[in-house]
Amino acid sequence: MTVTNQESASKTSQVRLILDRNQVSSYDFDQTSSQVTIIAGGTFTFTFSFTPTLSGTYYRYAVINTTYNSNTPTDQWVWGQPLVVKVTVTSFTIPSWNPQNWETTPNFQLSTPTGPFVAGNVLIRQNGVELNVTDGGSKNSQILSADVFGFGTVEAAFTFSRTQYVRYAFFLFDPNSQNEIDIVEIEVEPNGVWAYSTIWKGPSDGGGQPTRVWTSERQNLQNFLNADSTLKAHSYKLIWVSDQAYVYIDGKLFATVQDAALASFDKMKIYFSSYGFDKTRPPTADSSMVILSVRQSATQGTYTVVFSETGFPTGYAWSVKLDGVEMTSTTSSITFDAVPTGYHSWSALSSWPSVPDLARYVAQISSGTISVPSQTSVQIVLRHTV
Repeated sequence: MTVTNQESASKTSQVRLILDRNQVSSYDFDQTSSQVTIIAGGTFTFTFSFTPTLSGTYYRYAVINTTYNSNTPTDQWVWGQPLVVKVTVTSFTIPSWNPQNWETTPNFQLSTPTGPFVAGNVLIRQNGVELNVTDGGSKNSQILSADVFGFGTVEAAFTFSRTQYVRYAFFLFDPNSQNEIDIVEIEVEPNGVWAYSTIWKGPSDGGGQPTRVWTSERQNLQNFLNADSTLKAHSYKLIWVSDQAYVYIDGKLFATVQDAALASFDKMKIYFSSYGFDKTRPPTADSSMVILSVRQSATQGTYTVVFSETGFPTGYAWSVKLDGVEMTSTTSSITFDAVPTGYHSWSALSSWPSVPDLARYVAQISSGTISVPSQTSVQIVLRHTV
């Protein structure tokens, strides 16, 4: 949500955003941002993260509070711009880990580990799925989902041994495109346990190597783990909507990224792997990663996209195409409802004949692409030509 300061001096503002299906308290989502000082004439975009757990139509209510002598409401939305959400949830418990929904990676050699992944190093036990690294890293392990997933939330609870020079990875990967979201990679080293997240974009021509488009800061994992000693495992979660991704560890925000590459990713399998990551320093002992649970919620949202024009005479028709669907209006705005998450192309006539003088109105920008939900409005500026 972008706020513009139209005053002649800096002002401090904050935004309260409410999302709800029936527009009655208690709300499905109700969050107030921290205060931000915006310079005169400047703008600031407030961001919120909301993961629906129920399908339905969610309505937005927002209030902008700005500090004058006190915190004063200066603008608001009143239950507008509905968001239609369909949520499907897939949960994997230990008894359901079978060849129908999970696959053990066949034996193969990855270039960086000390040894290959070995199918026999994956063990299904009553308390969890165990991925072992044995024989000094010469035998490693990996497991992946049979199903594929797109935008939504995926969360796993697992434990791991603190054996040095072993990497534990929880990630999404499309074997066909080679697109990859490393939710968390954990490396055990003599000076601590370190974690980071990475995004890889597969080669556009189907050949060559993936390109790393983003990686988070490498951080000490201990700073994010819940200190509760009664926990059976720690939680690692990815929230992924279009071109935005958020990684949480035990409920604490670990990393966030916005990158256009993410919006094109689809049909991703869930992977877990354990392996020795340095051929010059093999694991100091056998180790294991034990996965207790995996939960995936696929969220397909639809949004309202509004095109507005300025400069055209009131009362005359103009039109816009979005993904090939054309709409016409004699008002200053055209609204497309139920636009799904993702990238969408739009176009308008580069010029319109004016009435009654038969001169023309030319659009400064007559086509483009928008990323929904990051952008849900487009301003078209028309200028009169002789």
